[in-house]
Amino acid sequence: MPEANDLTVGIMALVAQHARKANSRRTKEALAAAKACSVKLGNPNGAAALLAAGKGGRGFARNRQGKR
Repeated sequence: MPEANDLTVGIMALVAQHARKANSRRTKEALAAAKACSVKLGNPNGAAALLAAGKGGRGFARNRQGKR
């Protein structure tokens, strides 16, 4: 926004920070509620599904660095 001054940018930053904190709080509350209900989160096949698809394991980090 080329017409934005310091006040406008500051307000936008505060709104973004508030949204981030609210989103984090809602996520933590939802995870706590799921845990209280004994909901099992994540991939039921675990890492085996990633390894079978060739998307996990030791070479994963090295492969990701080359694709950036």
